[in-house]
Amino acid sequence: MHIGLFSKDDHESHMVCIETIEFFRKHGVNVLVKKELYEKLLDISPTLDNVITSETPHKDSDIVIIVGGDGSVLSFVRENKIYNKPILPINTGRRGILSEVKGSDATKALEKVIGGDYYLEKLPLLKVTNKGGIPPAINEVLILSTENIGKISCFRLMDDNRNFICNVECDGIIVASSLGSTAYSLSAGGAVLHPLVDAYIVAFINPLNRNLLSLVMPFKTGLIIEMVKPSTADIFIDGEKICKVDGSVMIEKSKKSVVFVRLTKPPRSFYKRLRKRIA
Repeated sequence: MHIGLFSKDDHESHMVCIETIEFFRKHGVNVLVKKELYEKLLDISPTLDNVITSETPHKDSDIVIIVGGDGSVLSFVRENKIYNKPILPINTGRRGILSEVKGSDATKALEKVIGGDYYLEKLPLLKVTNKGGIPPAINEVLILSTENIGKISCFRLMDDNRNFICNVECDGIIVASSLGSTAYSLSAGGAVLHPLVDAYIVAFINPLNRNLLSLVMPFKTGLIIEMVKPSTADIFIDGEKICKVDGSVMIEKSKKSVVFVRLTKPPRSFYKRLRKRIA
């Protein structure tokens, strides 16, 4: 067994990494990290005998551990393209909705992992098509005209067969996966999607017509969002601005998935994270 390890760049997260490495050293398991992280951990602990440096720790490992908050999980997955590989998030951030494990409980969680006492939750990603270079989204795609802040934008929605759905006047549109339905989309008034529902949600930010706050679409149907006024918009993937697009974008189910290690059997793990979100 090999473990890939990524970490947020702060002392608390690094201490959890040291604890994690020491745990796996006692069990004869090697841990793969990037050189930058290795050098920072070496300043804290000179005993890193079971650590191997690699530019692609996720590719050569059986399980990937990401220490940090939700933002760290999203950015490491996006930047390193950690798809279809089991990921155990260990939270050292504030709320940590993506994670079941707090940094203080890391060793207890790792004992379950090493004993095979865990479940895998495979969740689909969102694919965005307009031009090359747009990564898939774990949580949500945000379409927002930053040049039009303070003014209402107009969007035309069609399905992937170009059947007209509706026109919407709003500040922006969030397209969220079931995982992302408890994040920005929920704050904008969207519904929460159970992970067993094969669908995604379209939430409208400050719509002029309050009769339509969100729309649930089946994953087998893609969505075309046309920018009517203005004709350009910015695309944000999981909170990160990616590019500016003209005309329209197509959003559909990606062939890539994100796989999370859960210590509580789904869907109970989802209910647990939902309670944390609404607390």
